[in-house]
Amino acid sequence: MKKLLGVLLVAGLFSVMGFSSVSATIGVECSSDAGCNNGEFCDTGSTPNVCAAEVSGTPGNLNQPADSLPTTGIPTSGTDLIDRIALIGNWIFAIFLAISVIYIVLAAFEFVTGAGDPAKVSGARQKLIYAAVGIGVALLAAGIDDIVRSIVVGS
Repeated sequence: MKKLLGVLLVAGLFSVMGFSSVSATIGVECSSDAGCNNGEFCDTGSTPNVCAAEVSGTPGNLNQPADSLPTTGIPTSGTDLIDRIALIGNWIFAIFLAISVIYIVLAAFEFVTGAGDPAKVSGARQKLIYAAVGIGVALLAAGIDDIVRSIVVGS
């Protein structure tokens, strides 16, 4: 059971990193450059008009060289960074809360089916402790953006 929890935790962290790493509008329909992110333009030569990125001075060339860093999805201001921290915190909150609820259900099942067996009751209590710690970590993750914002901004 601990191995399964570890695998779910690692998979959840990787999925959070993957979902939060890209926030480009490339390929999204647009009518002017205002509908695209910084560093992107509205390619009016395509049908329909879509947002495109400019790489190496060539409009519409989306093939970046392997040694260049991505320019989209990277926080460029403090607000963007705090928003990214909030997004990651919300994902961690959801993952830990879901796992904690599963542990609470498993603990309840062990309490009911344990029939007074000290080993099963002890295991169920341990699962409840794990669930409580998971809920505590989830609550901290949900509020980490507010903590960082209060430290950085000062109010």
